[in-house]
Amino acid sequence: MTGALEIYLNAAQKAGLGTGAFSASDAEAELDDLLASAEVVPDQLAPIVATHAYELDAAISRHDIPNLTKSLERLTLSLKLNPPSDRRAAILASLAVDLEWLGRPREALAVGEEAITLQRELAAEDPSHTPN
Repeated sequence: MTGALEIYLNAAQKAGLGTGAFSASDAEAELDDLLASAEVVPDQLAPIVATHAYELDAAISRHDIPNLTKSLERLTLSLKLNPPSDRRAAILASLAVDLEWLGRPREALAVGEEAITLQRELAAEDPSHTPN
């Protein structure tokens, strides 16, 4: 196991990942270090790591530009993990909102359209699928 992955997993485990005690802000610095080298994340852990980035984004204020900018970077890096389609669609939707708040409407529109297309594909495959 690589250094960044081991550090992240240790921090997340200490914070209670998988126990219900884990909050989005736990292991945030370790997540950022891990996302900087996303190629070291094993496929079976990619959905967990991508979900953590998504949940951190959901917890920030849209008026906090430094944190919003950091979240934009975090979400972009989490997409490199190739999360499952439903998580990818949710991350893209959050990314579109962040881009809009950062005054980048054209980029937001393109990313938002990608999220909608993916959601439609998921709904066509499974009519019970609803976006979160």
